[in-house]
Amino acid sequence: DDDDDDDDDDDDDDNEGRITEIAALRATLTETPTLYAPRLQLAQLLKAEADLTGVREAREMLAEHHALPSAVWEEWIADERRLATSAQELAEVRTLCARALGDGFSVPIWVATSQMAIQVHAPYALAEMGDGGNGDLDGVP
Repeated sequence: DDDDDDDDDDDDDDNEGRITEIAALRATLTETPTLYAPRLQLAQLLKAEADLTGVREAREMLAEHHALPSAVWEEWIADERRLATSAQELAEVRTLCARALGDGFSVPIWVATSQMAIQVHAPYALAEMGDGGNGDLDGVP
C-alpha cells in the first residue's frame, strides 16, 4: 500500500531528524555541560531512539547539576521501574526515588517507593490488594 510506504518514509525522516538533533545537542553540551533545557531535550530524544544508556547518562548529568521537577523524576522512575525485574533492580529504583524526594516532595514518588518496598518485601500483600501482585497502581509511576 502506498500510504504505508509514505508512513515508513516519514518515520525515516523523523529518525534522521532526531539523530541530527541529538548530534547538535551533544555538541552544545560538550561546550556547556550544565545547560538544563538541552540536556532534558537530549534525554527525550534518546528515549525516542530507545538508547537506554544514553538516556540514563543524560538524566544523571541533569540531576547532577540541577534540582529536577517532579514530572521529570516521575518519568525517569517509571521508565526504570518498567525495566526492573529483580529485587536488586527494584532497590536501585527505590534509591532513585530517594534522590527524587531530595529534590522536593512528591506524592506519586512516595507511593511508588512504598509500592516497590511492598513488592520486594511482601509481594503477597499486593496480590491481596487486587493488582495481581505486579505492584502497579492506576496513574502512579
